[in-house]
Amino acid sequence: ILILALASLVGLPYTVLLPVFATKVFQGGPHTLGLLMTASGCGALTGALWLASRQSVLGLGRVMAVSTALFGAGLVGLSFARLLPLAAACLFVSGFGFLTLMAASNTIIQTIVDDDTIQVNIQPSHSVAEDASGDLGVDVTFVLGGSGTGPNETANPFSVNITVGAYVG
Repeated sequence: ILILALASLVGLPYTVLLPVFATKVFQGGPHTLGLLMTASGCGALTGALWLASRQSVLGLGRVMAVSTALFGAGLVGLSFARLLPLAAACLFVSGFGFLTLMAASNTIIQTIVDDDTIQVNIQPSHSVAEDASGDLGVDVTFVLGGSGTGPNETANPFSVNITVGAYVG
């Protein structure tokens, strides 16, 4: 749950910065933003299909670690990207990483904990780690984004924190 909270806190706010990336970095408009969002969604869909094809829950801990690293690495790549296709590829990787992290975390919790404990104790904590952390991260992103830094400079510290967290967690 903690690694999911970290990823949500410092990683999910990238979606708040995507309109700025689309207009300021890539000199585009709604079409460019749509392409960036689609790349992330396609990565998430690919991650979901890959996880659904797995035969066992064995190895999901390692999947979580690799997924966290992929999510962070994709965001690090996005923070340095100056070409739209490269940014789309980075968002595909980060979308894949975050969805597989979230789904693997949820699967592990549901596998090792009995049903009553999940409903009463675990699931609310998992939901807070996933949802509220991202909301707090968005607030921090707005504060940093309004401090005169550009979208790349604002995104980079967040994504580096996720990548480091993948190795620590």
